[in-house]
Amino acid sequence: MDVGIIHGKAYDLEAYAEHHPGGLVIKLGTGRDATEMFEMYHAMSDMDKVWKTMKVYEVPMPEGELPPRPKFEWNYEKNKTDPDFYTTLKTRVKAHFNGKSYKTTWQKSARRMMLFAIFLAILQPFWKGQYWTIPLMVMIRWLLGFMLSHDVCHCATSHSRVVNETLSLVSMTFGAFKSWNWMMWHDVGHHAHTNVLDYDIAHKGIGYFKQLVQGFPLMAYILSVGNMEVGSMWEVWLWTGFAQKVCKPVFLNKLGLKEFWPAMICEAIFRFNFFVMPCIYQGFWPGLGFAVLTHASVVGATALILLPQHPPTKPEPMTHDWALYQTSSSVDFSTHSLMANWISGGMNCHAIHHLMPTIEPDRYHDLMPIFKATLKEFGEEKRWHECKSFMDFQYTFMDFVRDPHIQKSRGNAL
Repeated sequence: MDVGIIHGKAYDLEAYAEHHPGGLVIKLGTGRDATEMFEMYHAMSDMDKVWKTMKVYEVPMPEGELPPRPKFEWNYEKNKTDPDFYTTLKTRVKAHFNGKSYKTTWQKSARRMMLFAIFLAILQPFWKGQYWTIPLMVMIRWLLGFMLSHDVCHCATSHSRVVNETLSLVSMTFGAFKSWNWMMWHDVGHHAHTNVLDYDIAHKGIGYFKQLVQGFPLMAYILSVGNMEVGSMWEVWLWTGFAQKVCKPVFLNKLGLKEFWPAMICEAIFRFNFFVMPCIYQGFWPGLGFAVLTHASVVGATALILLPQHPPTKPEPMTHDWALYQTSSSVDFSTHSLMANWISGGMNCHAIHHLMPTIEPDRYHDLMPIFKATLKEFGEEKRWHECKSFMDFQYTFMDFVRDPHIQKSRGNAL
């Protein structure tokens, strides 16, 4: 099936892809029910204009069985007169920006330029194996690699698809997950259906972690180092014709070779700077050991922020309201702290990120009072989990790993 299903209607998303402001990610809505993906990526859009455009690409519903989807409920007609939590939140956030930009701030652009200057300054000492460069490389690869890739693949950096696609390539030179990785499982599966079994691949990974590390939670962080590196190699294999044929039902890889070769060049630059050059300067085995130590430190630090974000801290009453489900499936930490917001790349305010991923994460700190007030107004504040500190954030995850009673996912009922 080459159409996407949105709110029970079929659309030719392939035909619209070249004109889509968000880029080729729209292709990943084909062959599936893309309702939740559509809603979260248009949370800040003028929906009258969006629906007018969508009408042009509406096609007859395909014959046969429709693709499965979780049992989330949407009611546009009711929301016009009696807005629900998500509709109210979107209205208030739009009023907060009042027509002003919600993309990258000049302060964040300045920080990225400063980090790039530091990177150039410490590159040769890093090649020579000076250990004081490792903490700096961890910070640089987190913010200029992983988080830059994350932001541009959510179209949170710029309204321009050219800018987003260019910065995505830049992030790959710092070892980021590839843009197609995010498009295939992060944007489509994880964000739209967080913690829902058979839809969220990341949630399956957490399930495997629980089985492997029961009683030894620190092993989860250790395993994540190898897991992420294997994932990087898997992406390269995924582009082969055989892998495309086998994995298409899951990953729906429809981008093509014109996106493949620039990405591979950027991947080669990353491997050259962070693996080959240390071996040239220090000798093969000392250089390789230093490179692996740095890489393990980067992925380990990344795991400290990413792993605890979605395991539920306690079972919650089931809801078929998508936005409330997303809220109760995420764990925040130190949302009051601007420093935590900067260092984590905005991922400390994770619940609102899942509801509005196209907003620059630096701005979530200012939106938290609106988010919390709206939850309280609807009597749903208990669905939101916040850890008061980063250490509490880690302890929460360790408790999740240890406790067999919270091994069952709320997603089972969806």
